[in-house]
Amino acid sequence: MFWLLKIKLMNHENQPPAEPLINGSDFGEVGEEVNFSFFSEDYDEDKIYYYIDWGDGTFDDWFGPFKSGEEVIATHIWKSKGTYNIISKAKDIYNEESDWSEPFIIRIGNTPPNKPDIDGPNHGKSGEYYDYIFTATDPDGDNIWYHIGWGDKEKIYIYGPYNSSESITLNYTWTQRGSYTITCWVRDVFDEDSDITNLEVVIPRGKLNKNNIFYWIFTRIPFLKIILKNIYLRSVII
Repeated sequence: MFWLLKIKLMNHENQPPAEPLINGSDFGEVGEEVNFSFFSEDYDEDKIYYYIDWGDGTFDDWFGPFKSGEEVIATHIWKSKGTYNIISKAKDIYNEESDWSEPFIIRIGNTPPNKPDIDGPNHGKSGEYYDYIFTATDPDGDNIWYHIGWGDKEKIYIYGPYNSSESITLNYTWTQRGSYTITCWVRDVFDEDSDITNLEVVIPRGKLNKNNIFYWIFTRIPFLKIILKNIYLRSVII
């Protein structure tokens, strides 16, 4: 090794490798093996060793050598949930070390969002708009998407992304009498869904349109409304 170093110094000053670049998944599960690639180049085309700090108190000591510019694969398993910063160094065969790499951040394990809350009236009239407030929290602080159905159609409306704990206010109207179920669940950035929250809303009747012929008749011939009511009651009794 000494004679290699001597020849090196006779030619020119040795340059350290570039700081490594790290690529891989930014999410993994506890106990799951996760693969990463490490890449560095040496100005002098010397072979390279790598050192990896996995951010959980463990490390891979200098291993190699590898060709300059060769992509190197390393794997790791984390034993607990959390967010970890992976950093790495490279050194050449003359022990010239690079700077530390930029941290590569990985999340291990994910907790789904909490069941959302729905705040709003549970009864009303058809044709009128009502406000509903939807709120959900993600334990990991991830952004969330609200998935909402209003019960009168098979369609699910998606709103987001929103910050964890950020409420949204939506208004809605039902055009027909009936009982409707508002459903809401929340999905985070890792496609984990919360439990579903339901709110029953009863719409017994709507306002009588002032342009409606019956509204015109009843306001001008009030006793007709009484007659029709008595006829209805008799038919029910019979």
